[in-house]
Formats: sequence, structure tokens, C-alpha cells
Amino acid sequence: WLTLAPASSFAGEAADGHAPFSMGLFPVLDLREPLAQTIKGEAASEPDVEIVRRLGLAGHIFVWISAQELADPPTAERVKMLRETSCAVGPFTLENANQAREWLNAGARYALLAPAPSDVLSTLASSVKKIAAEEALPPERLLLLVQPTSTSGAAGDELVSALGSLAAKSGAGCRECERPRTVGAVGGVLLALGGAKGGAAAETALLKRLSPLATSDRLLIVVSGLGLSAPLPRLSELHYQGIGFAAPASLGPLPPNAVSLAPSPNSPPANAPVPLQPGSALVDAGHALASIIRSDRPDGLMATIVEEDGGSALGLVFSTADSICAALRSGRGVYWSRSRRSLWRKGDTSGSWQRLVRVAADCDSDAVRFTVMQHGQPPSFCHRGTLTCWGFPRGLRALQVRCC
Repeated sequence: WLTLAPASSFAGEAADGHAPFSMGLFPVLDLREPLAQTIKGEAASEPDVEIVRRLGLAGHIFVWISAQELADPPTAERVKMLRETSCAVGPFTLENANQAREWLNAGARYALLAPAPSDVLSTLASSVKKIAAEEALPPERLLLLVQPTSTSGAAGDELVSALGSLAAKSGAGCRECERPRTVGAVGGVLLALGGAKGGAAAETALLKRLSPLATSDRLLIVVSGLGLSAPLPRLSELHYQGIGFAAPASLGPLPPNAVSLAPSPNSPPANAPVPLQPGSALVDAGHALASIIRSDRPDGLMATIVEEDGGSALGLVFSTADSICAALRSGRGVYWSRSRRSLWRKGDTSGSWQRLVRVAADCDSDAVRFTVMQHGQPPSFCHRGTLTCWGFPRGLRALQVRCC
């Protein structure tokens, strides 16, 4: 029982079994109550578990679950969610960190631990290391919720020092915070700034000081509570600082001035408040991903590699912000047709449709990768009726296609 199962299949991409991640939007979903229609957007008829999957197609998401539910093993529906989506689940108290084991075993990518308000920042690293060792929890799959009271002056200095003590000892930008041999006390932190004093200038200065920890991969740093009315420009700025942005998200399209709602007073209690300011602007998940991708083409199109879940390339296509939004909203492969100059919903005419498994920017954010499950009779991505644009598959994949 001490041996943890690997993280969800969403996360198992890198050669060492750890999840690739690109900084950008980290949707925060409060699952203590049904998801609001503004979150579901065009997918209003879909069940909540499918909405969670689609919002998580472009990366990790935070899911807030009640203390009562976290104390029990995850239900079958939650297991399905964990295995299809790269989730950071919580918050678990440090005293009950052992509860995280069941959720990690079920497929959660991360467990989010929440210290008590009375816990001292400077001792967090030693406390978390002790708990992880006692409970046999892998540090690279732990995130810590940090809620500073101030971001300026001595408090800001203390916060930077505390996060440094949580981080890997060194980093060369080679995913040190994800590797068991190099990780620090935890893999990363969710830095909730909503209630911190200091103002916007102090926040900006703090994030600039923390950027070297993030860009060197010593610590995954995600911030929330910035309370931005226009979040996409700031999200892009944070992305190039190596810092993620946790915010309320929607599949869209969003009505004007759409904002997050405060939790219902009837929601079962959680081990820590959701780190979002009521009234924060909702972020369209598709536009958030598109905002961090660069293109040097005059037409602004984004080069997009399409691959199967096993890693075999199917072909090269192009994307726009609108096509990425359409793909996330429908959970299908949707691209941009240069010949028709319109959205190309793969399979609408041929029947060779694709279930979208995940979308990711590459390491320097100038290309996109769509990972899909290719359908059709036979499964074919190419207009010439072959699985790939380079012809028929080979090896075991060819045998699988033939047998099916």
C-alpha cells in the first residue's frame, strides 16, 4: 500500500514518466457544488466530469473538494476524472496528509496540501518533508497552498526565503521539480495573493523575484487572486516568467463582463477557502492557451502537430485562437483550413473524427501539439484514407488497425 500508482495517463508523457507542463492558465474548479452554466459555456448539456476533462485538456487544473469527501476514497466518478484529467486535488490539511494517498493512487497528478494559518512560513519546508517521509508521499506530486498576509517589505523577503527552502536545491531548467531524485520539499506551490497586503507594485516585484525559481524548474509556481479585469495580457506575461496563473475558467464563449461566483453558503466546508476573489473575471480556456503561443507567420497561424496518444505523428496542420477554442469546447480535433479559410472540424464530412485527449504548447511556445484518438472506418487522418499523412502505420500499430 506504500507504492503509489503512476499519475493519470494525461501526465505520463516524459521519458521518466513525469508530466510535461507549460505555464499558462491553471483552471480552478470548485466541485463542492454543480458547475455553473457560465463555466460550461457551449457544452452546457455535458456532465460535469466531461466539462472538467475539457477544461483540463490544455494542462493541469485545481479541483476543490470538500473535507468530508477527501476523507474517503474517491468515488468511481472521481476516479474517472482523475484518470482523464491532470488534477491537483485538495486541499488536504497537513495533519491529514495521509488522506492524499488514496487520491494519488487513484490517478491524481498532485495533492494540494494546506498549512494551518498559524503555521510559520520559515518552518514549512521541514514540516512538509517530515510529513511526506512519514506518510510515504512522493514530494514531486505534492503542491503547497501558501497564503501570505503581505507581499511587501520584510514579509515579502520572508516569503521569497520560504519558497526557496521548499524548492529543489538547484535547477538547470530540466524539470528538477518533477524528478524524484532532485525535487525539493514539494513539487510546487499555489501562491494565493488575494488577501495579501502590499498592492499591485509589490505583487509585481515579488513575482519578478520568484521568476528565477520557476524558470530554472526548481519549483512549480502558480499564483492566484490577482483580481485582474483583463487577465489574458497578464497571463502571457506570467508565462514568460515561468509562472502559472490559477483563475476561474470557462469553456466559453463568455458573455461580456462574466465573473466568478462566490461559493454557495450551503456548500460543504473545505479544508481551506477557494483562493479566488469573488467577482474575478472568468477566463476563456481556449483564448488563454492561444495567448501564450507565438507565431512568426504573417497570417498568425500556429503550426500544429497532430499525434495519437501513443506518440505517433499523424500530420501537420494549423490552428488559430478560434480553432483552439472550438476544439476545447467540443472535445474534438478542430483546426484551421487554409484552403477554405474557415474552421475545419475533422470528421464532419469524412466521418474520421477525433476525440481530443490533450493540447500543449511546446517548450518555447511557438508550436502546438494536439493529441487525439483517431476514429473512422478505417481510422484515417489523411485525405488519402491512410492513418497518417506519411502513409500506413507500421509495427504494432499496423497490426492493431488491421485487427480492428
